[in-house]
Amino acid sequence: MRATFALLTAACLSTAPTPAFAQDPLPPPMLPMAPSTPTAHDTQAIASVAEVASAEAGIHGSIDVGALGTTADGDEARYERYRDARSGAFTNLFLNRQSASWILDAGASHIGYRDQRYGANAWGPKFRGHFDWTSIPLNFSYVTRTPYTLNGSYLSLPDAAQAAVQAKTAVGVPCAPGAPPATP
Repeated sequence: MRATFALLTAACLSTAPTPAFAQDPLPPPMLPMAPSTPTAHDTQAIASVAEVASAEAGIHGSIDVGALGTTADGDEARYERYRDARSGAFTNLFLNRQSASWILDAGASHIGYRDQRYGANAWGPKFRGHFDWTSIPLNFSYVTRTPYTLNGSYLSLPDAAQAAVQAKTAVGVPCAPGAPPATP
């Protein structure tokens, strides 16, 4: 007990606060320059900067193409609950185009999969728009089966299964394996 107390006391004392040092003082603020009238040289420089900016405006973007390889042990649907992680090729596209008065951004991600996403944004002097479409799958199970069969445009239960449920020899809702049929 004494050794624990001594060790705890030493640990607390070794973490004692150390003195803090002050930071360097901030430099004095810059005084605003007196306004001046633009000269012909200034006007030419501003025009050349605008020409360079308009020449650089164009389509920019990226294309990613690759392979997606995934394996899962056990319940694959739970691993892929809100995504589509199937093995195969994937593609991502992103584009940007802008001018002096408008901007357009567009993108597509995981194209062709169940968790694909498409989006676009546009900004202009009189228009602002946003589009986003995201597909999010919800996977419960890949091995679930149903007793119903499709007859034309409706689902039906086979007559033998209906009779077993009505005679209370089979359960109409899932129960624990090996459990007796539910009683009303």
